[in-house]
Amino acid sequence: MVLPRPAARPRLEGDRAREVLDVTLDVLAEVGYDRLTIDLVAARARAGKATLYRRWTCKADLVADALASLEGRTAAPDTGSLLGDLRALIEEKHGFDAAHMKIACGVSTAMATDPDLRRAVQERLVAPRRAMMRDVLAAGLARGEVDEDVDLDLISSVVPAMMIFWTMAEGFDSACAMAPKIVEQVLIPALRPRSR
Repeated sequence: MVLPRPAARPRLEGDRAREVLDVTLDVLAEVGYDRLTIDLVAARARAGKATLYRRWTCKADLVADALASLEGRTAAPDTGSLLGDLRALIEEKHGFDAAHMKIACGVSTAMATDPDLRRAVQERLVAPRRAMMRDVLAAGLARGEVDEDVDLDLISSVVPAMMIFWTMAEGFDSACAMAPKIVEQVLIPALRPRSR
């Protein structure tokens, strides 16, 4: 006699997954990355540990997904101009506010000693954001707004690095205020086609 296989338990999806990610951000703000555990998040979210481990194999993946959940945009803006696209991209704060940026800065410190966290943040947050910036620059290049000698990959990495540094050095509000100036006074002049 063959016994029926037990039904697979559903994966954590939709609103319930969003709740767990929100709880993760709250726990991060409270105890920091080093003291955060999946067990603690599961208890606060009133979810089974096994359920969380089926979705996130380690806390690094959970934390990276929580931070990535603050990103609102999934595709590069297309305003028809390089300046418009860059403004839309760099000025958009998504779900980030000063409290979330403080969490992100704490996580960035932990990345220096945790290779799993560095990998997870790179995959879920940094690489998609760089790719979006590169798409904006490539569209500007195709429209003739970017010099053909500009290293698109380099610029795609430099801008986020500038914003993170400014946030850590001067604070979130100051970084947000500087974003338009960075676009207009640094980025656009650096990208502009040079006369041959």
